[in-house]
Amino acid sequence: MHLPRGFGKQLEKGDCEARYAKAQRPEYSEKLRQGTGKHVERGDDSSNEETDDSDDDTDYLPISHQLVFRGHDKKVSSVSVDSGGNRFVTSSYDETVKFWDFSGMDSLALNAFRSVEPKEYHQVHKVMHSTSGNVVLAVPRFSRSKLYSRDGQELGEYKGGDMYLVDMKNTKGHVAEITSAEWNPVNGDEEFVTGGHDSTIRIWDASRFQSQKSVIVVRDDKGASKSRVSCVCWASDGTSVIGGTLEGGLKMWDPRGSLIRPSHSISEAHVADKHADISVGISGLISSVDGNTIISRGGEGAEDQGSIKIWDKRRFKTPVMQRLGLSNASEETNIAFSPDERYIVTGTTTSLEILDRSDLASISSLTLSTQPCQVTSVLWHPKLNQIFAGTSNSELYLLFSRDRSSKGALSVIERAPRVRHIDDNSSVTTNVDILGINDEAMEYMQQRKTKRKQDAELFKPNAGESSIWGTPDKEHVENNVRLGNTGAEDPREALLKLAPQAESDERFKNMPKEPKIFSALSDEDEEDQKQLSERRKKFKLGK
Repeated sequence: MHLPRGFGKQLEKGDCEARYAKAQRPEYSEKLRQGTGKHVERGDDSSNEETDDSDDDTDYLPISHQLVFRGHDKKVSSVSVDSGGNRFVTSSYDETVKFWDFSGMDSLALNAFRSVEPKEYHQVHKVMHSTSGNVVLAVPRFSRSKLYSRDGQELGEYKGGDMYLVDMKNTKGHVAEITSAEWNPVNGDEEFVTGGHDSTIRIWDASRFQSQKSVIVVRDDKGASKSRVSCVCWASDGTSVIGGTLEGGLKMWDPRGSLIRPSHSISEAHVADKHADISVGISGLISSVDGNTIISRGGEGAEDQGSIKIWDKRRFKTPVMQRLGLSNASEETNIAFSPDERYIVTGTTTSLEILDRSDLASISSLTLSTQPCQVTSVLWHPKLNQIFAGTSNSELYLLFSRDRSSKGALSVIERAPRVRHIDDNSSVTTNVDILGINDEAMEYMQQRKTKRKQDAELFKPNAGESSIWGTPDKEHVENNVRLGNTGAEDPREALLKLAPQAESDERFKNMPKEPKIFSALSDEDEEDQKQLSERRKKFKLGK
């Protein structure tokens, strides 16, 4: 029995083929045209078995098609997808966090259903779903992080610390910019960790907004100076907290211990160049499922000019393997595993790199945009088998395969576009070509736009004048502001001017010369008053 992939009206087979052809990446289309690639229809198990042995490594990667989401105005700093693969969130340097839902999108309307601003005028470093996906943690470039529901409703803001206290363990929160955060993979709805430029790593209870649970003060190996934290993560079993510093150090703590000294420490895991103008330090950390392997991502400004190093927790002094020359100029550039941990995906200043974990050789190097851009954040979702990549040109690329991916982008392409309502926002959800707007309507819209611009010019200050509102200058108001002269005219003189007109007007000729004086009491009231006086006399109550 054939089960549908998604709810709602679906496209016909011919329309689906056209949608998939439109979503094909140019390199993949060229490969098919030359006949070197193999396209296997979904559901043909025998064909899959025959071609799996002959295909190269790139045929196993979900990179044949792509969707592009354009919701931000600046660099996409991070992306997170819930465990079910139904929704995802993105953060950006345009100070916003956007919430997206695959079930509410189609190929003509790739729009977020909600946008929030965690901290006004502050860029957002990172955003991430909890393990269950019920809540979302947002980390702006500020000392306080915020918690949201999966629908984008703000649940609370975590407390910041007192910057005038010397001992960081006595503060109830960060006193400087938070750079990174991550949920505990074991109890990801209850606990998360943050690291910041105040040289601390703090473990938080998600339900307590007033103070953290534990504080780790990060110092160098000699203990003489503090080290600013650039990246944090948990070991996959939740038994260790791993932190990377802006100076290139890599340290590990056991949260069940005293947290005074790290259990493992390397002062120069990624050697920083002291003479460089920009030093990113360690921008990304990830732990394998077994918890013994840790992979770090080095940034620009180091002597190796960006690198990936694999570390073994059991012998932590030297890297097991390393790959140099992977340029990285963004402090949010991270790394991610494939679902089977066979591959590693990361971004560089020019491309998206997919590496073989066994030898760190490049399996595929993808240029996502025709314009030069950095790949700043990556995520390979295990359930969808799709790769999310945020770039510095404000776009989010979703790479997938028609044969090896499921749901997500596939459900968006196969869903028929919904009928647009007249109240929909046409600027973001409607294709003007489909509506068939004629020249007269376009001319009318242009006239309205010109009229609004002219009205705005009336209130625009002249050259050399300040646009700040304050106490207006009397001479300036008289010369430049169109005011009525009724305020300066005597009201009595204004009424006397109308006296000759009133005498000649027919409406005022029959008006009485003397005003009529009305009695204060009516006839009935006077009768009642007489009766009351008689009663008072009868009962000797006086007048």
